[in-house]
Amino acid sequence: MGKSISFNSAFAEDIRGLIGEKQAVGYKYYKGTSQLKLFDYYVCNCARSNSVLTKEIVLGWAERSAYESKSTQQGRISVIRGLAEYMSRLGKFAYFYPRGTDSIDRYSYTPYIFSESEIAAIFKVSDKYPLSRTSPYRHMILPVIIRMLYCCGLRVSETTTLTIEDVNLAEGTLFIKGTKFGKERLIPMSDNLIKRCHDYSCRVLDRNVNTSYFFPSPYGGHYDSNTIYTHFRK
Repeated sequence: MGKSISFNSAFAEDIRGLIGEKQAVGYKYYKGTSQLKLFDYYVCNCARSNSVLTKEIVLGWAERSAYESKSTQQGRISVIRGLAEYMSRLGKFAYFYPRGTDSIDRYSYTPYIFSESEIAAIFKVSDKYPLSRTSPYRHMILPVIIRMLYCCGLRVSETTTLTIEDVNLAEGTLFIKGTKFGKERLIPMSDNLIKRCHDYSCRVLDRNVNTSYFFPSPYGGHYDSNTIYTHFRK
């Protein structure tokens, strides 16, 4: 992603260097790259031609907008602090946003743990999902995805991007690739999930011979993670 985005400010070289450094050690750094592009645009709009990361630039960038959440602001501050650290390692002057002034309570969120009866109810609802003219296999795809998320502990994006080759029904395993730090792992499936996947494959994939994805989208490619989130919340 970082290679496809152009940077035009006086900090362009340092921004590209920071992105390259992050990606070299395994980070995809998508969100950081997007934030740095916004910072690059901010600097260009300020008509700054000097490549010194001054206090004025940092504080101006870090200022919280009227409708911005504290966590979003903190994310922007974290990225600009990372750029300052990178420039400092190169022997360049860079102003560091003061630590301790941008902290948020990251532990205020309490995760919800579903009970066994609630999980059973979710499975029941997904099994009765209504037919769709625009997405003719959705009612068969969602029950398998929901069970795969629960039984294998996968992220939604890891599940929706599975290819047919990644799902080994003979061995009963899922091959997960492209994860954080570029690691790969092999996940075993339960006997019930293997049977579900086999039945699903016969009913859906045998009719979609032109797809390489295990959960094909009616619009081409694979099912989108946001689509799964939307239907789950319904």
